[in-house]
Amino acid sequence: MATALPSGELLAATFSPELAFKSGVVAGSEARAKGFNVLLAGGVKLARDVRGGPNFEYAGEDPYWRGLSSVSVSGGVSTVKIADPGDTVALY
Repeated sequence: MATALPSGELLAATFSPELAFKSGVVAGSEARAKGFNVLLAGGVKLARDVRGGPNFEYAGEDPYWRGLSSVSVSGGVSTVKIADPGDTVALY
C-alpha cells in the first residue's frame, strides 16, 4: 500500500515549503521500505512555455514557488537516503 500524496501543483499552492518537505520524507520513506534506493518520480519543470499550460505533475507556473516547492520535496526525499534524480536535473 502507498500513501496518497498531493500533486506537485497542489503542494506549491499551499505556499508551505515545510509541507512539501514532509511530503518528500513520506515518499522517500515508502520507497526505502519497499527496498528502493532511487525514486524516479516527480519532476522539476525548468522551462516555462505558455503553450504547455498547467500540468498536475509540476509545481505550477510561478518560478519562485515552483523552485521552492521542488527543492523542498527533493530535500525531504534525500533525508531518508534515497537518490532523487530531480536534484541532478536541477543542478545539471
